[in-house]
Amino acid sequence: MTSTSKAVLAEINTWIEVMTFPETEPLQIPEPAAVVATALEHFSADFTSSPTAVGEALDNIACRRWGEGDIAAWNAEKSWNIGKQGYRGDAIGLLLGLGIGIGKGQSGPELIASGVDEYEAHCEREGADSGERRWNEKWAKETIDYLSDPASARAALTRTDLLTVDDYT
Repeated sequence: MTSTSKAVLAEINTWIEVMTFPETEPLQIPEPAAVVATALEHFSADFTSSPTAVGEALDNIACRRWGEGDIAAWNAEKSWNIGKQGYRGDAIGLLLGLGIGIGKGQSGPELIASGVDEYEAHCEREGADSGERRWNEKWAKETIDYLSDPASARAALTRTDLLTVDDYT
């Protein structure tokens, strides 16, 4: 992991808290914010250049799962904001798994499986249905494709409007 700022780690921790509340089983991953930062930085340090860059990445990852990939249309739809906290939490779950896999030197199908395993574990901890594994694998692959695209990193780097948890209620 590069020298990730305290503000970026705090932003990631905010969404880890959203992801883990009110789960009854605590998260058993040491320094989960650093794991998520590692996952993002593996593709580009631009994703962790600021708290807003983290938000941009989380929104785009969540949109690939829940918004059919059209982030502009999804952002224009105000009725989804109340659920956005949970959607970002799901994105954090996937990124945790990707970060764990990256830390183990995984790539390709192994990395996808690592991301999906952690997302599904998150859903299980909160008593939610994670959906069919094949769709979760498709989402993980689309997420890796998004993170691998230099245009995505540039968009994250240039985002300036930080939305907080309070903005979604």
